Amino acid sequence: MQEKLLEAYRNLALAYSYGWWRTLALTIKKYGWGLVEDEEWPRLARSFGLKEARGILKVLPTLHKVDLVAEALKLSHWALFEKVDIEVDGSKVKMRVYECSARKSLAKWRLEDYRCEVFTSAALEGFMEALGVKAKIIRVYGPPDPLPAYAPKGASCEWLVEVS
Repeated sequence: MQEKLLEAYRNLALAYSYGWWRTLALTIKKYGWGLVEDEEWPRLARSFGLKEARGILKVLPTLHKVDLVAEALKLSHWALFEKVDIEVDGSKVKMRVYECSARKSLAKWRLEDYRCEVFTSAALEGFMEALGVKAKIIRVYGPPDPLPAYAPKGASCEWLVEVS
């Protein structure tokens, strides 16, 4: 029964995510790009990251900073919705997203120019703040820039969290 409940929650989360992206697409088509170019957009993303990480903290044991970041990312919406690799290397945590469903949806709705970087960077900053971790967030690569030759097959974007 627990497995069915978890799958039901995952499907519910996917439905909410679809609603979020579809609403964003309709808003941009109707009113233009102003919403996602305004300074309120990264503030919304930061508060999203804060809220998400606060909830994740409730289910994680006490961990050292780098391990906390890696384990929290494994329970995040990125890991729920996408295929992700989370790797720890010293004081750095790398998150690589493959075949991003948001990018596929945005392309389907002809919004390939949407810059995920602004929202994702701010969301990760809020996420780290809620975890109580000082970190620098770096987009290694991602849309709308072309993927570098060294990117693995199917990769959509890669982020680096440098924990201080």
